[in-house]
Amino acid sequence: MTEKKKKLDPEMESAMESEQAQYTKAQILSSRRYKGKLDLVGVLLKDGETYGIGQVDGMIDNFLKGDVR
Repeated sequence: MTEKKKKLDPEMESAMESEQAQYTKAQILSSRRYKGKLDLVGVLLKDGETYGIGQVDGMIDNFLKGDVR
């Protein structure tokens, strides 16, 4: 049995690479993607650490889905 490796098209590879890229808090705050959530992102992220886009999105989702006290 031979196993074929699936090749991703260049757009998919680029998307996967950008998903794995790491950004500082300042870079994320200056991005258009989080323009409407600057206060939230500013509180959730720590200075001096790097985050992936998926990680930041997950942190925002977890916060927004959290219980209200």
